[in-house]
Order: sequence, then C-alpha cells, then structure tokens
Amino acid sequence: MKNQRKNPSRHVVEALEDRSLLSNSLLAVSISDGAAYEGNSGNSNMTFEIDLNAPAAQTMSVQYETVNGTAKAGTDYVYTSGLAYFNFGDMKSFISVPVIGNTRIDGNRAFTVQLSNSFSASIARGTGTGTIVDDDFPAVKISAVKPTASANGPVDGSVRISRSVTTNKNLKVLLTVAGTARPGIDYTKLASSAVILAGKAYVDVPIKPIAASAKVGTRTVIVTIKPSSTPTYVLGSVTKATVNITNKETVPPSAKLTSNPGIPAASASSYQVTAVYTDNSAMSLASIATGNLRVTGPNSYSLLATLVSKKISADGKSVTAIYSIPAPGGSWDASDDGTYTILVVASQIKDTAGNSIVPGGLGTFAVTV
Repeated sequence: MKNQRKNPSRHVVEALEDRSLLSNSLLAVSISDGAAYEGNSGNSNMTFEIDLNAPAAQTMSVQYETVNGTAKAGTDYVYTSGLAYFNFGDMKSFISVPVIGNTRIDGNRAFTVQLSNSFSASIARGTGTGTIVDDDFPAVKISAVKPTASANGPVDGSVRISRSVTTNKNLKVLLTVAGTARPGIDYTKLASSAVILAGKAYVDVPIKPIAASAKVGTRTVIVTIKPSSTPTYVLGSVTKATVNITNKETVPPSAKLTSNPGIPAASASSYQVTAVYTDNSAMSLASIATGNLRVTGPNSYSLLATLVSKKISADGKSVTAIYSIPAPGGSWDASDDGTYTILVVASQIKDTAGNSIVPGGLGTFAVTV
C-alpha cells in the first residue's frame, strides 16, 4: 500500500494553535498605580496602565472597577467601571478615572482600581492605588511674639509659626536659623523644623538663652521659614522673625493693693490706699512718686493719687507705698457714692533695669456715705 503524504499546511496550523493555547495559559495581567493633582475645578483624568507579561495571542479583556478609600466617589473622583481590551499582539491597555477638582485643603486621598474576570489570562496584580494629590496648601507665616529674650534670668523669647487654614493633620514646617547669637553658646540650638499639630492654627517655638558669664552686647536669632519640598504649604506674607537676646533683666515688676481702711467720715477730704511693688531683681525707689496711680469713679471723677510715703525692703526687691486719693469737691458726701477704680499709669513704676509695671486696673474700692 502506497504511503499517504501528510499535508504540511495542516502541521503549521496545528503548531500555531498549540502555541496560541500555550501562550494564553501563561498570560498574566497587572495594573499599575496612578496619581494626579486634583485641580481647583472641573475634572481631570488619572490614568492607570494595565500590562500583560507577553503579547496577547488573541483579543482579550479584563474587567475593572473603582473602590473607595480615603477618596470618595462623587466627592473626590467619579466612580468608573468597564472592560479594558487587548488586541492581538498588545501588551498594554490604559484606563482613565476622572478626578474632581476643588479648593479645599483635604490632604492627599486615595482610592483603588480592582481587576476581575480576566479573559484568557490570570491576574498577577489585581489592585492599583490611585492617589489624588491635594494642590491646595495653607499659607504659613512667622512672627516674633516675644521679640526680646534675656540671658539674665534667663528669660525666653519666642516666635510663632501659623497657618492660614486649620486642618485635622499635622503640618511640618521647615526652618533655617541665623543671626549673631551662637547656637549652643548664647541659646539652645533650634530644630530644623517645627510641627503645627492637627486642629491647631499655630505653634510657638521658644528661644531659650543660655545664662551669660560675661557682659556682651545684644545678639540676634533670626528664624526663617523654608519652602516645602513636598509641597505641603506655601510661604505666607512674612517668612522671617527676629528675637533679640540681651543681658538686661527683662521681667517687669508686679503690683498689688493691701487691705484698705474703711471710707472716712463725710467730712474727710481724702482716702488712703497702700500698694506693694515687687521685682525679681530690684525695684527703683525713685520711680515711686505722685502720678503712679490714676483713680476713676462716678460723675466723671478722674484724678492722680498723691504719694504720701514709700519704704523699700532690705533686699531692694519690694517697695510699700501709701497714696492719698482726694475726695470729689473737697470732701466725701452721698453724691460721691459708687465704685472707684485704681489704675496703674503706664511707664511710671519701674525696676532698676528699666522694666515698667504693665499698666491697667489694680483694684477698686466702694464709697457709701
């Protein structure tokens, strides 16, 4: 019997079919991560790449769907689902998810895109993370809330770093420090950053002088806000603040009234009060004088108290002063009844370093004739 010749074309087709089946059985699909700035309005697209590990042997598809994370569909992005297709020979397919723009300071948020129901391929990496990058940043500025510090004491100074919008996230602000004061010698070295805590509008950074062993002139600490490299904030209107460190004692004296005698008889022409002034170092006896205190009361009464006597303590840190307050019209009567307020006059009572008692109310007394 004569041998039958085999059809070579049939062998080629069978070989191709076998190779196609083998290729499809080894195909695997993966999705990459995506990221996009949110923008201030409208929608912008975030792109995800879906890859095959080898060229597609035939048309194939894989299903995808977005899933909420810290980013929410309808608020931060548009819910998206569908099929990603690969034609013969393709290794890549791309899908887009619309990101919703806004001007809120939300911080970065994320959602995922999940693959499923792949046709003719396994799923190697089925979840891609989409990061919406917040491009609305708070403005950060700085001010010297305590611009004078002293190595005598020592007494701290401080700068305040504040942000334009308070959020529920910590904000790290980068700093540089310069000036004539020497870190570690004249003041405690500052960190290269400061953190405004979640829910807070500002953080105060203390400038802590180191007690001086010798008299030196005033030195400066200049704190400057550096731009954010991430970014997480923008520079505000003021980016630099200066604190002066001096050897001068800077704590002002304090004042208080002692218990006062009752209002004298209606015929009395004055009323006396006793005040005690105290300083952490030494009071200036010369600064205690008539004009230290102003008294206001009913019927537009407003007069300066007259100093009667003063006595400094043995250590020089306190002065006891007695003042006389003149009665309206020359003597107290029923028309003078009411509450009288005793006020410390500005730049009057001082310590030997020249620090003045903070002006304002010192106390009150009532007149009932």
